[in-house]
Amino acid sequence: MGRRRASSTERRNLDKRYAFTPAAAVFDNRLNRTDLVVLVLMGTYATPDRPAFPYATDLAKTLGINADTVRRSIKRLESCKYLTRTTYNGRNAWSMATTAADCHDLPDELRRSTPW
Repeated sequence: MGRRRASSTERRNLDKRYAFTPAAAVFDNRLNRTDLVVLVLMGTYATPDRPAFPYATDLAKTLGINADTVRRSIKRLESCKYLTRTTYNGRNAWSMATTAADCHDLPDELRRSTPW
């Protein structure tokens, strides 16, 4: 069975959003490409006043990947301090990290020489 891609309506809704993403994440060798895409997509759900609280299944459907893969990426992003788990209106939610926003703050041993 092939991967399901986001519908044209879902893509149009995403086209109207911007995402805050820590620059250090691009150079962090602990993260893979899926982690980065999940982080950027999570950033489209967050606002300065409100954390992101999408379901993993919704993220997976938008990205055309398995929900378990999204959950693994979220756990990795939490362990690397790019996301912080919290609750919002009784649901799991994630705040975007701002402390690691500058790629120059990343220790050399965790830094990729190039993003890809």
